[in-house]
Amino acid sequence: MIIDLRTILHSPQDFKFTFESDWWENEEADDQIQGLDGPLKVKLRISRSGRKYILEGHLFGWFRLRGARCL
Repeated sequence: MIIDLRTILHSPQDFKFTFESDWWENEEADDQIQGLDGPLKVKLRISRSGRKYILEGHLFGWFRLRGARCL
């Protein structure tokens, strides 16, 4: 996802994205996060404050994790 910040001038802009479970790519086979278990939904609001940007948002989704501690 690439957002062109030059388009955010005076008023905040809202963005919604959905990433399907095949979007996640593991770097190594033994990574702690194994992938997504369903879609990952993202809601962002980006506003400008002088030369800086403020990001507010939420992520909702499920990750498949490798168990790190077995009894």
